[in-house]
Amino acid sequence: MIKAVFFDWSGTLCDDHTNVSTSLGKLAIPPYVFRSLPYTRVFSFLRYIVTISPINTQFFYLNVSRAKHLNYHLYPGTKAILQLLKNKKIPIGIISLQSSIIIRKELDDTGIAEYVNFVDGGMHHKGALLSKHMKRLNLSKQEVLFVTDLANDIKEVGGRTLIGAATWGYDTKERLARRKPDLLLKSLNDLKIFIATKNSK
Repeated sequence: MIKAVFFDWSGTLCDDHTNVSTSLGKLAIPPYVFRSLPYTRVFSFLRYIVTISPINTQFFYLNVSRAKHLNYHLYPGTKAILQLLKNKKIPIGIISLQSSIIIRKELDDTGIAEYVNFVDGGMHHKGALLSKHMKRLNLSKQEVLFVTDLANDIKEVGGRTLIGAATWGYDTKERLARRKPDLLLKSLNDLKIFIATKNSK
């Protein structure tokens, strides 16, 4: 039975591709750098930068949050899955590299703050954050699902929780699949079906 669901934010529930591209430009990272990579999604390369320069990461997110033309919205099915979890009294958490302050603002802006039980962000090691909240809630691996769009997250978190890979985000479906997540999600509706099935047993 799934007793808690933790989500990554950017690229999983929140579509902020335009803001990300704009802010990368402010870091003076030219587009050809990303086109030269074996995978085309920008954010995975940003994760590589993050491990080298946390200062650049914070600068990046500040630019995202202060963009003059904010352009982010929820992926289709986000409110429906959050409502389902709330109805089933399943705690919802956001675990993200992005600052908790920025995420809370975006939760308010997109009208879903009421569904989310906690936000924990601004830390490079999501695995450590997951372990902290699993211990706090006294939950085991089979009782927690972490949904992310990043292959690096799957590698880092692997073994701590069940993992759902969001194929609509920043990383490619092929790269996510190579990390062997428990679920390869085509949409948030797939997640809705999985939880309904898992919790009916």
